[in-house]
Amino acid sequence: MFIPISEILYFEILRHQLFVHLNSGEKLSMRGTLTELISQVSQRTFVQPHKSYYVNMEYVDRVAPQNLMMTNGDFIPIGRSKKDNFQFRLSEYIRGSHQYEYLD
Repeated sequence: MFIPISEILYFEILRHQLFVHLNSGEKLSMRGTLTELISQVSQRTFVQPHKSYYVNMEYVDRVAPQNLMMTNGDFIPIGRSKKDNFQFRLSEYIRGSHQYEYLD
């Protein structure tokens, strides 16, 4: 199955099942691990805020100290061990996005 990256909000691993949450509201289930998935998906657009989630930074709406909210209203926890890297990567992504906006 081919799913454009731009349609993926986030990936979630739950009880050994991998779920793909799409911006259409659809939730797909597939076999695999988050580790395998991370090696196959662009790390420029995605970041891992928690051991069970891999999120598309394009769809992060708000960030709080312990969680983030996606544009669809879903809350994703931010793990203590992942917090610093997540904040750094998100700020770099936002900074990079703004740079490209001015190139047109």
